[in-house]
Amino acid sequence: AYNFVRIKYIKEVLKKNEKKNLCNLKILDIGCGGGILTEPLARLGARVTGVDENENAIRVAIDHAKKSKLKIQYKRMSFDKINFDEKFDIILCMEVLEHLNNIDMLINKVKELLNPKGIFIGSTINKTMS
Repeated sequence: AYNFVRIKYIKEVLKKNEKKNLCNLKILDIGCGGGILTEPLARLGARVTGVDENENAIRVAIDHAKKSKLKIQYKRMSFDKINFDEKFDIILCMEVLEHLNNIDMLINKVKELLNPKGIFIGSTINKTMS
């Protein structure tokens, strides 16, 4: 249910940054889980990499992407060990930050991996009781 809103928001952010669409943009989805957001992004033409610490979630994501004939690169890795030789146009971090003990560490990783005109989009739940 959230994906419709997320994809719409991502497209709006791209327009504001003078990018016409997701086609061929390199996207890193940190905390991708079973690929719920990575798959629609790949269908829209993005080159998507998803990382998650949960081995089972990555297995599910890989299996589902194969069945759907989507080219998505999935990697199981600890968030503090995220390291790639490439830079990304967009880095997503959806409902992950609230689970981390060291948010600064992750933000510094994002800075290293983001293209100079790249976009970081993160979301987190509201933990207040009101």
